[in-house]
Amino acid sequence: MEVTCGVDEAGRQGWLPRRYGMAVAALCLGASTAAPVPAVYPERPVRYIVPSAPGGSPDITARLLTAELSRKMGRQFVVDNRVGASGIIGTDMIAKAAPDGYTIGQGLVPAMAVMRSLVANMPYDAGRDFQAIAHYYYTPNLLAVTPSLPVKSVRELIEHARAHPGALLYGSSRT
Repeated sequence: MEVTCGVDEAGRQGWLPRRYGMAVAALCLGASTAAPVPAVYPERPVRYIVPSAPGGSPDITARLLTAELSRKMGRQFVVDNRVGASGIIGTDMIAKAAPDGYTIGQGLVPAMAVMRSLVANMPYDAGRDFQAIAHYYYTPNLLAVTPSLPVKSVRELIEHARAHPGALLYGSSRT
C-alpha cells in the first residue's frame, strides 16, 4: 500500500511505503495547519527584489521572469531594483522581509557567496536566511587580459601576478 502526499512539477503524485505513512500524514497535517493558507496565491502583488541596477542581466532576466509569472498567475509581480554594496543592500531586504511569499528576490553570487569573504559583518547568513526555490538562469564569466600582457593561460597569469606584485589591475561588473 502507498501513501501519497504532494504533486511534483510534472503532476505526478509523490509516494512513500506504508511504514512511513503516519510520519507523512503528520507532516502533511502539520503543513496544512501551521498557518492559514489563502485559497489562491498570490492574493495581491508580489515584490521581486533584484539586488543590482536596472539594465544588467539580473534585471533583464527578472523582468522576463516576472512578466511570465504575472501572466500565468494572474497577479502582478513587481521588480524592485535595490542596488549597492555589491548586492548586499537588496539581498538584506530579501532576508528581512516577512516570510509570507509576497517579497521574493534573486540571490546573486556576489551577495550570497563572494562578499562573505570580503565583509566581516554581513547583515545576513546566506545559508540560514534564504530558501532557494528555483534556478532559472546562468550567466557566463570570462577572464580576459590585454593582448600586450605576456600570458596565454590562467597558470601563466598567476605566475606573472606573483612575479610582479601590485602591477596588475582587476575590473568586474560586480564585485
